[in-house]
Amino acid sequence: MFALFTLIRQKSPWIAILTMVAAAALLSSGVIMPAITVTSSVEGFRIINSGFPVVPVILITFALCFFIQQFGANILKFTIGPVMGIWFLLLAFTGVYHILL
Repeated sequence: MFALFTLIRQKSPWIAILTMVAAAALLSSGVIMPAITVTSSVEGFRIINSGFPVVPVILITFALCFFIQQFGANILKFTIGPVMGIWFLLLAFTGVYHILL
């Protein structure tokens, strides 16, 4: 990244500023998007139950993710695969169920 900055620095200062703003936007979207994704997925439970505690569930979810990461990202890698497999099977089952009925 710094090697590219050295090349850009030799050009116009406006290009360097534009590049820094673009890099900051890319990094900030990488930070905020996971939080938005988890929040929106948990808020979907409010459709089923209007009294669902969204904020505590989100905080517990992030706390568990950060707690588990200290033992290594491999634990999350091996856990998320089967969970996503079950999720996709559930989606397929409910889709077929609603198509047939």
